[in-house]
Order: sequence, then C-alpha cells, then structure tokens
Amino acid sequence: ETQYKYEDIIDVEYELQKRKALISIALQPIDSSWTVHNTKNANISVVYKQIGTSNAYTVRGTMRMKGDIDLYYKYGECGYDDVYDREVKEDELCTEQRIVKLVDTDHQIIYRSDNSGYWVIAPRDFTTIRGRLKETDYVFNNVKYKKIVALFVYSVPDDHAFNMPVKDGHVRAKLINCGHVLSQKEGCDENEFEVSYILSMDPAGMIPQWIVNQFTPNEGMEVQVFVKNWHRVASTLKEREQNGWKKQHKAMFDSPQQQQQQQTEKSLKQMKLKDDTDESKEQCKD
Repeated sequence: ETQYKYEDIIDVEYELQKRKALISIALQPIDSSWTVHNTKNANISVVYKQIGTSNAYTVRGTMRMKGDIDLYYKYGECGYDDVYDREVKEDELCTEQRIVKLVDTDHQIIYRSDNSGYWVIAPRDFTTIRGRLKETDYVFNNVKYKKIVALFVYSVPDDHAFNMPVKDGHVRAKLINCGHVLSQKEGCDENEFEVSYILSMDPAGMIPQWIVNQFTPNEGMEVQVFVKNWHRVASTLKEREQNGWKKQHKAMFDSPQQQQQQQTEKSLKQMKLKDDTDESKEQCKD
C-alpha cells in the first residue's frame, strides 16, 4: 500500500471533529431536546432524539461502573480479529463483520452487515473506520475529567479507498458516530467511572417511522450488555498475551504516522479547550 498516504485513509481533522462530537454527546446534560426512555432500572439512563425530520437518530445509554479504565484502551488496540469473530457468533442479527484493512495501531477499516430483525425491512451494511482515543485532564462544561477512553466508529465516505461495495440485497446505512465513552471525573476513585454508549445513525432506505421509534430506545440498552461483559476485556487481553500479542493483520503505517497525528491532535485540543471555555462563559451569562 505504498501508493497511499496517511491522509488518503484517515482525514485527521474530520476525525477529531467526530471525536469531539462523540465525547460531547456522552458528557452533555440531558435537556428538552432529548426523549427519556423508561428503562425500569434507576442505574441505567437512556435518552434519544430524532435528527431533523429524517429517520436518522441519536441514542445514548449511560451507567456507572467499576473497573480499570486503562484496560479498555489496551483492549481497543487494532489488528485483532477476536472481538469481531465473537460478535458474529453471538449477535443473531450480525451476518458478517471483519477487518478490511489495519491502518495503524489506533485505526482499522471494518465491514459489517446485519439483518434488520423485521421481515419488511432489508438488511443493512456498513464500511467504517474504527479507532480508539485516550484523553487526560479533559475539561467539558467546566467539569474536569482525569481520563476519557473511547472506541469510536464512523462510516467512510463513498469515495474512500477501502469502501466495500454494498452487499446484494442490502442497503448501505451510515454510522454518523458510534462508540463507548468511558469518563472518569476528577475526585472519583481510581476504579470508578461512567460509561456511555452512543449510536448516531442514518439507517437509510425506506423505513416506517413507527419502526424507527420502536427500536431506537432499545439500542441504548446496549450499555447494560457492555457492563455485564466487562470481564471479557481482561480475559481477551490475557488470551492475546498468551498468543504473544500476535495480530492477524499487518498495519499500513507505523508509529511515525501516529506521532504525526498526535501532534495534530495536541494543537487542535488546545483550540477545543478554548472553544469549550468560551462556550461555558456564554452559558453563564445566560
């Protein structure tokens, strides 16, 4: 793949906007723009909203939990098939999921297809970029966070070098933003944090609004599955260690590419912090 430059595969500035938006959705307080779903469990918060007048929607499920937040960042290292193989076996709607291309330690291109679960709705497929992030000393709305760790997913543009063709009989859906965001506030115990599952998606195609309204809140309940399966993070890492950390894919780019990206992240992070501070000042005026 020597003909490709890093920027041909990863649009760094666009991705940083996606990352900022994902974290913002996870950390922002619930206001009147959200609909609150009755989870029948005081420990689980699920809210959702429609995007404009389309079938696109955003849903957020949140819980508090205990664990080693840094393990999740290590778990999110790219190039391993184990997580995707397991999901295909365990998710009755997932018909295919695989790494198309390992970009670097922090990024990979994923293809996935799913049955809809409704006989009148065609199955969907996606080509996405999956990455990981770790922020320290993060400030949002005047609240300080010791650490934020996330695995994030968003759809590639149609003209992306590794965009896979739409599978026969499927509709190409768009993941606007998706991922688990783990956030640890200053002052919290080292092993306590909050996890939010975010799904912002345009399912595309012709889907009756009542069906969208029916399945959207349930998507947020995925956060409960995440907490229940948290033990798998450690067990998966142990299995990888026993296998000598052997990956099933060879990266297109090595660490110098990552360092270049990190440098861009640092400069844009400073801009972000300034924007958040200015936004908070305006809110105080209101």
